Amino acid sequence: MNQRPIDDLIRDWTDIGDEHLPDRYLRAALAEVETTPQIGAWRAPLEGLIVRFQSAAPYLAVAAAVIVAVVVYVALVAPPVGDDESSPDPSASPTAEPAARSVETSTVRLAATPTGLVATNEAIYASAGSQIVRIDPQTGETTVVVDVPEAGTSCPDCGSGPEYAFAIGEGSIWVAYHFEVQSLVRRFSVETGTLQAEILVGAPQGGGAGASDVTVAFGSVWTAQCHSGTVARIDPESNEQTELIEVASGAFCGSQFAIAADDRNIWVSMFTDDGVAQRGSIFKLDPAMNSVLGSVAIDGSATPCGRFAIEAGSGVWINSCPASEDSSLVHVERGEPGEAPGPATLVRLTGYLGDPAAIDGLIWIPRVSARPSGPAVLLAVDPVSGRSVDSIQLGTATPVVARSAAPMVVAFDAVWVGGDGSSLLRIPIAELTP
Repeated sequence: MNQRPIDDLIRDWTDIGDEHLPDRYLRAALAEVETTPQIGAWRAPLEGLIVRFQSAAPYLAVAAAVIVAVVVYVALVAPPVGDDESSPDPSASPTAEPAARSVETSTVRLAATPTGLVATNEAIYASAGSQIVRIDPQTGETTVVVDVPEAGTSCPDCGSGPEYAFAIGEGSIWVAYHFEVQSLVRRFSVETGTLQAEILVGAPQGGGAGASDVTVAFGSVWTAQCHSGTVARIDPESNEQTELIEVASGAFCGSQFAIAADDRNIWVSMFTDDGVAQRGSIFKLDPAMNSVLGSVAIDGSATPCGRFAIEAGSGVWINSCPASEDSSLVHVERGEPGEAPGPATLVRLTGYLGDPAAIDGLIWIPRVSARPSGPAVLLAVDPVSGRSVDSIQLGTATPVVARSAAPMVVAFDAVWVGGDGSSLLRIPIAELTP
């Protein structure tokens, strides 16, 4: 049916016999149908309803007016089925933040700015300069466990600072080096810090160089190589690489990759260039098949390079690189077992972001407002609405480190997060509730 002017429809409908319906009701109803996007689809059926009632008795016309009014009212009040109005809008501007509040914290002083944190059942471990230190979670006492050899290795297309990452598992500390021409993993005793093994990973002739991150899961050690877009799998029994998984073609070290595991998958972030655009992507790997299940491309301005936060049963969160104040918190849905991950959602924030963590239904993330150092807060983001709902003061001179603005880990009923200078802050979980 061809769309007809609203005035003609009103005139046809109201001019039935000697009866005239009040114009204001019909005009209001049809105007809402014309202008309200979520119920625009009702217009054609309503026009048909009007025409059918043109030759009807006056009381039917009155009934039609009532029906139209009720339909419009319900459609305006009730949102469409399946439309979550509180879902974050990927293109939305950052929302206003609550005023930062101060909480009770304790401070651990380190010899250098912490760049990475790992928690075990016994202690907190931090990489600080060329040292990996153990922190007693009760007393805050620190002990140097490993003096990392060649910690200051350089890479032309990488940021400054120590180019290594570490993970703990299988009774050892695993250090992955970001050399330009090779990927090297050194294994140290978690108790004594003595060197146990050196493992070259990747393909021959330098393929697989630039190890960016390492994790221990599913009885293996996994590293992500940014120069080749590969993931290497190491058997801790033999200290040998058993698999080299091709993850992304065109990968390069435009950002430091991250790798983590949930209870059934390996997650990897990589930066790629397909000749058309440079973008970050999140990949989901099946450790049983040593294969890639699928990937999600991330908007170019939100290249992920921090560390993953695993949200049980939901998916993963990761921060965008601390390269500019145009920052994003990225969420990727977990997807079904054995299938590709779900879509990505971006929560737009400002400042330089640190490592996220999922705590009691909220995503907490450090945010530094300036670089190389500046005022920092710990933001709480509602994952449903994307709004910042709480803010805790961290420091006035928190440094922005190369991988993420501030490392953070949750353990021993507390949040451990980088603060001013070379400090590590301990914030009890109880303090996160205002």
